Parts: sequence; C-alpha cells; structure tokens
Amino acid sequence: MVGKPKVELKGPTWRFRFNRLGTPGLGERVLIYDALFVATSPDVVLKEVRLSLMGMPLAKLTGFHRKVPSR
Repeated sequence: MVGKPKVELKGPTWRFRFNRLGTPGLGERVLIYDALFVATSPDVVLKEVRLSLMGMPLAKLTGFHRKVPSR
C-alpha cells in the first residue's frame, strides 16, 4: 500500500480506497483500488471493487458477503 488508505462510512455504505505500488509487470506504476460495501440486510453486504491504472479502468468486480451462522 502506498500512503494512507481513504475510508468513508455513510449510513450502510463503507468505501475503502488505496493505492498499490510494485505490481509485477507494471514497474513503478500505481494501481488504484476502490471498494464499496453496502449493507443490504443485517447479514448481507454487497461489494463492488474497481481497479484502475493512471485513471483508466482495468477491472470491476461485484459480489456479496453473507454472514454464515456459527456451528
């Protein structure tokens, strides 16, 4: 991670952004990770992650996390 991550919490939405340096094959270029988590219910969070390089979008991932009951 390069520098401090940027974290925001607004209601059910949590945003986490950070830069990453030294990715293999990219030399000293910085990748930007931008993750957005939105609580849709007490046990489910929707997640969207965007990855960019020098301001150009590279990838987008959408998924969810669900709390699994303890055994």
